[in-house]
Amino acid sequence: MGFVNAVTRKVAHHLSSVSGLPAIHLDDLIQHELGASTHEIIVKRGLKELREAENRALGRAFSSSPPSIISLGEGAVDHFDDVSLVLDWTQMIYLHLPIEEALQLAGRQNTVQGATLWAEVQARGKSWDESIRALYKDRHFNYRMAPQVIDMTHQNINDVTDQILVTLPHLEAEPAMAV
Repeated sequence: MGFVNAVTRKVAHHLSSVSGLPAIHLDDLIQHELGASTHEIIVKRGLKELREAENRALGRAFSSSPPSIISLGEGAVDHFDDVSLVLDWTQMIYLHLPIEEALQLAGRQNTVQGATLWAEVQARGKSWDESIRALYKDRHFNYRMAPQVIDMTHQNINDVTDQILVTLPHLEAEPAMAV
């Protein structure tokens, strides 16, 4: 998990390709359940509906078989209950980006790639920079609860994947891994 969903998706895909474990993207589970993108859910039904759908999707993802790599969106652990759920069921890994890098990456995403983030920024009614900094600060505390933190500063996906594989030698024995 981490701030800027596009990064966690890329790491999950790459980790899946080298480990042989399937990758599950929480946003995809939500879209399948509700028949709408995360952006559409926020705009038409509200952020509360999205957070409730994320919680249900977390439960489904954790009970998946075979063991999987689960990519969480930026807000999937907005609430402490969701953090506890992730910690109880997975090997939770926080892919940390310093705020300045997160701002740059988030700014390069379009409304499809970063749809949820864009919708949350719009809902705050503040400037892009101010909203992203506030979201980052709000979520950083929960992210830091992960037992493993990987500093993504100036690292490529291959390096990050290698770090995860080295620290989780029994990857296939784990029920799930959330990045």
